[in-house]
Amino acid sequence: MSAHVAGRKYDALGLDPLVIAYCQRSGATDRRTISAWFKSARSLGLTTNLVGAWVFGAGRNAGTGTTAFDLTNNRYDLTLNNGPTWGASSLDFVRASSQTAAITNAASGGAFNVGSSKLFTVSAWLKCTSSSAQTYAIYKGASGWGVYDIFASYRFSKPGYGQVVSGAATDGDWYHIAAGWDGENSWISLNNAEKLTVGNLGSADTTDDFSIGGFSGSYWGGSIDEVMFWNRALTDAERTWIYNGGVKRI
Repeated sequence: MSAHVAGRKYDALGLDPLVIAYCQRSGATDRRTISAWFKSARSLGLTTNLVGAWVFGAGRNAGTGTTAFDLTNNRYDLTLNNGPTWGASSLDFVRASSQTAAITNAASGGAFNVGSSKLFTVSAWLKCTSSSAQTYAIYKGASGWGVYDIFASYRFSKPGYGQVVSGAATDGDWYHIAAGWDGENSWISLNNAEKLTVGNLGSADTTDDFSIGGFSGSYWGGSIDEVMFWNRALTDAERTWIYNGGVKRI
């Protein structure tokens, strides 16, 4: 069995790896509950245009050593650099240690490149412990885009084209962040609140690497889990399903 499939006991049901991972974390072990999850995900088309999905944590078959497995069939596995640690239900980062989980642009074939003509959504659970400095949780290089925390507010931006600020956050608490480009606006939503938007995304990026945990000079301090990237704009219903389906952290 491929190491990318998270959990042997669900194989016979033929579930998508992403749905399997959600079932595992929610504690759903009976066929009826799992089938309900599967039906809901299918009806929403949750896995449509899903480029990459990474569920972190020891014991989840989420990775091994310095590799974090992509749960999609694209298999954009991430390389762990400088020692981020596998927590029970997250990947944990020390800001001063330049720790990342990343894939090069070449290895992904530019799958995480964005631009004004390419819709996308990124989703993650984040817990910051270093908001007194600019700390990037998810980043796509110097000419790309990023989700980050600075002075206890989560933000999404593409350099040179403005930023969206989600509002106040508290160090040490978990927050669900969804952000992206919907064809008209860059947007961000904190804990499934109404989307906040700002202007144009701007020109495409083509060469930078995709990184969880930051980049030179702006590394994450805290924990990250359930990172997903779609090359389409999610609906509000899909965003709500993901928020409610994730680990209940709040």
